[in-house]
Amino acid sequence: MAHLTISLLGPFQVSLDGEPVTTFESDKVRALLAYLAVEGDQPHRRETLAGLLWPEWPERSARHSLSQAIHNLRKVIEDRALGDLARSDEDEIASPFFFITRHSIQFNTDSDHTLDVTTVAMLLADCEKHRHDEVEACDVCMGRLQEAVRLYRGDFLDGFSVADSPAFEEWMVLQRERLHRSIIDGLHLLSSCHERRGELDQALRHARRWLELDPWQESAYRQVMRLLSLSGQRNAALRQYQICRRTLADELGVEPSERTTELFEQIRDEKHKQPKLPQQEKDARDSRGARFKPVRLLALVVLLTLFVVLGFDLLPGFLRPSFTQVLTYSCADQTDIPETECQVLVTLYDETGGTDWKDSQGWLSSSAPCGWLGVTCDRGLVAELKLPDNNLSGTIPPELGSLTDLWVLDLEYNQLSGPIPPELSKLSNLRYLSVRGNAELSGPIPPELGNLIRLDSLYLSSDGDGGTKLSGPIPPELGNLKRLTHLDLTNSLVSGPIPPELGNLTNLVYLSLAQNPLSGSLPPELGNLVHLEVLSVGEGYSELEGPLPLSLMNLKEIVYFTYGTNTDLCEPADAEFQEWLNGIPELHGPRVVCQSEE
Repeated sequence: MAHLTISLLGPFQVSLDGEPVTTFESDKVRALLAYLAVEGDQPHRRETLAGLLWPEWPERSARHSLSQAIHNLRKVIEDRALGDLARSDEDEIASPFFFITRHSIQFNTDSDHTLDVTTVAMLLADCEKHRHDEVEACDVCMGRLQEAVRLYRGDFLDGFSVADSPAFEEWMVLQRERLHRSIIDGLHLLSSCHERRGELDQALRHARRWLELDPWQESAYRQVMRLLSLSGQRNAALRQYQICRRTLADELGVEPSERTTELFEQIRDEKHKQPKLPQQEKDARDSRGARFKPVRLLALVVLLTLFVVLGFDLLPGFLRPSFTQVLTYSCADQTDIPETECQVLVTLYDETGGTDWKDSQGWLSSSAPCGWLGVTCDRGLVAELKLPDNNLSGTIPPELGSLTDLWVLDLEYNQLSGPIPPELSKLSNLRYLSVRGNAELSGPIPPELGNLIRLDSLYLSSDGDGGTKLSGPIPPELGNLKRLTHLDLTNSLVSGPIPPELGNLTNLVYLSLAQNPLSGSLPPELGNLVHLEVLSVGEGYSELEGPLPLSLMNLKEIVYFTYGTNTDLCEPADAEFQEWLNGIPELHGPRVVCQSEE
């Protein structure tokens, strides 16, 4: 069998022995290959895959479409069943690309293939696990980082979409953000390492790539400015600040932070100096901590001795609380993350019924917080917090707003209740926020969420019959989230008109406001969402009415549109608009409508 190369970092590409494979019959076949290859560590049931890619279809039709997709996939990559494989020599039988049964399918990770996603992940993981005091002193790990960066042609499945499969889109966004963050971290590390080696040209090259991949990240601008200044290119460093300022103003409507402006002023006034290296700061902290460890150990020994001699009831009162703390988890004893962030995690556990979670592996045990279920750390800070479908109850702790480096917060499909705390607006690096499926969430959507200007996906919906109890109007401040690609407020008690400010979200590909008691007509500004593929604004108890705006014809990429049945009907309709409407593959609503005159 030929060698299969699957490239998912950047545009979707597949080749057999170097020859491009282009005869996939649909994007869903490509999506199936991508999903199975990336999630190849386990078999996947057919009904699960059918529901993933054909969620709106009857089960029988979805299963049939899946079978056809599997047939086409195996045909174009020249896969054969294990029993059909020819012996290539006396000792070796070529492995199939898939293990297929009547009930499941799994990608064979031992087959003759290359998957760039896996290769990059392994390079980064090997670098992290390799023992060395400093990465810049290890040529092996520097080489691994450089190879990972080279393989990263672009974001995961860049430009790819399966609009009528929200679950696949969500999976793709999460993979994209995880890999994007990993390579950004790699570029940051490479740039810093080359700087420490005195190799400013290489450091600047990696910093510029970092900035190219994350053009809204001020820390990337600061790194480029610093390196330009250190290499004697003062004017170029000052120009970089102006580029940063213009980009942030145009794209996000904000000014550079105080840190960035302070660096600009230092360079301008020729006062910029080489900052203390992170390792030097860490060494200083470790040195301070080492001085206190013997003292803490001696105190613990004395306390335990008193307990043995006197018994707990005879201990002096001022000592009893300290002993009680010894019996609970102490954030002061871990070194993974700052003590304040650790305490936020403990608060989350306590206030959401941690003892009743489905799975609390590692939480409040002897293991460090970065090893707790659902917690991912990056550079000594909590970066991801994912506890979906884990029986969390109670209210969402406002203290979560203190995890300022968090970029994924996933608390969906739990039993959480009460309001969404406005303190979440402090999570300035957040890319993904989902609290959907928590039917008892109540109160208004905090307008402060409009401050999360780096957010890509926002899910506040409910799949249950009763929906959530989120109420009040849709905050127009959500129109500030210009990087947003997915916005889902389905099935709650959100009411009032659709704010025209949502027309500012020009990166949206998925917008669902369905099954809410919304009123008024669709704002013409929705016609600005030219990348939109799914628009769901009706159904259920929606009170939307009136004519559809002609500006919707700008939505050239739309494949799914539901707008309810309260729209005014008339004949004849505008011919061009009617042609656009009839061309939508999945349309739920009257096909002959009156249009507003804009």
